[in-house]
Amino acid sequence: MASPDVDVEDWMKAIDKELGGLKENKTYVVSNLPAGRKAIPSKLVFKVKRGADSEIVKLKERVMVQGFHQKIGVDYGETYAPVANPSVVRLALAIGAHLDLDIDHIDFTQAFLQAPIEEDLYVAPLKGAQPLPPGKAWKLQWALYCTMQAPKVWNKKVTASILKLGFATAGFEGDSLREAGRRDLHPAGDVR
Repeated sequence: MASPDVDVEDWMKAIDKELGGLKENKTYVVSNLPAGRKAIPSKLVFKVKRGADSEIVKLKERVMVQGFHQKIGVDYGETYAPVANPSVVRLALAIGAHLDLDIDHIDFTQAFLQAPIEEDLYVAPLKGAQPLPPGKAWKLQWALYCTMQAPKVWNKKVTASILKLGFATAGFEGDSLREAGRRDLHPAGDVR
């Protein structure tokens, strides 16, 4: 539900920005819905991001696929959501602090929209959006939020991109990355 202290025009700008991002990224193509397939419903989700003094910092609006309608073996093959092991995060931060290393993090805009979808997934356009002719749907080219496979395909793409930059896996935590050629991290905490 949209916040009552935000003008409708501001929400419309946020919606236009989100839908513009979907078009610009070629997230979907309008396609014939195959016989026997149902388009997965989609919806808009609104969020107001507030600062320390409760002032509005940003309006966020996302197109979400109602992924709970997806059928395994039809709309997706497998799921995977990488989760950082808190012990590994604490260990990496402790070693970084001990060695006086710079530690960075990255925040991706429209992150899941950057990952190519591997299955044929058909989504019904948003209610209120420009309607499609009967028998047509959005065929996703890139993942959308709340598709069952979005975390898996995003992780696959971002890991491949980071490895191309010269990083390597740490060896004890599959998704922990370190700069290739630098000292390796070991679970016991010793630095070699």
